[in-house]
Amino acid sequence: TAIFSIVNAVLLKPLPYHEPNQHVLVASTNRDGKLNAMSTLDFIDYRDQSTSFAGMAAFDPATFNITGNSMEPTRVRGARVGASFFELMGAPMQLGRGFAAGEDQPNAQRAVVLSDGLWRGKYAADRRVVGQQIRLDGETYTVVGVAPRDFNFPARVEAFVPFVFEADQTDPQNRGSHSHMAIGRVKNGISVDAASRELLTISERLAAQYPESNTNFRGKAVALQEYVVGKADTP
Repeated sequence: TAIFSIVNAVLLKPLPYHEPNQHVLVASTNRDGKLNAMSTLDFIDYRDQSTSFAGMAAFDPATFNITGNSMEPTRVRGARVGASFFELMGAPMQLGRGFAAGEDQPNAQRAVVLSDGLWRGKYAADRRVVGQQIRLDGETYTVVGVAPRDFNFPARVEAFVPFVFEADQTDPQNRGSHSHMAIGRVKNGISVDAASRELLTISERLAAQYPESNTNFRGKAVALQEYVVGKADTP
């Protein structure tokens, strides 16, 4: 019974997101075929040139010092995510909302979504937290929502903020700077393999166009369940 409980939770039980079979991780692979982060410009090209996806949102791990409401400064695990991240994941907010279109653009109002654990641990599950302002690394953010209790992607993230691309990330000279991955949702009727083949075709085109930065990298889509479980199925 104990072993089955582990197997069921890790391998058999679908991820707790709407239509989890359509979720994929979008990344680059290096010369050895191992998953690798991609550059901002490569992500933009994959997103804009592909036809297999209903949407795609970049994400990047981060850490923040969080203050506010007279609490002691606390270091929390965070993530920068595209504005459509929660919508693509099919994750209805426990409180408030996810990010609105445009909140990942420069000069937009700073917004933050709290994890269930942070909301309960630091804010005593106060439902009035939505609309309050907190400070992350000295900058003021407005709490717009609290993520679902079972939401855990990327793993153990406590605070989500919009991923605003900086000028240096979209500089053509920095196409070789690989720093983040993306979540994607394939369209109905499109397989993960078909979506991955399309990314490969796009990346081969980019390698021919930008040989100095892209020769050794290819785009790939991996089923999110496979990425999360990893090599746990063998043991």
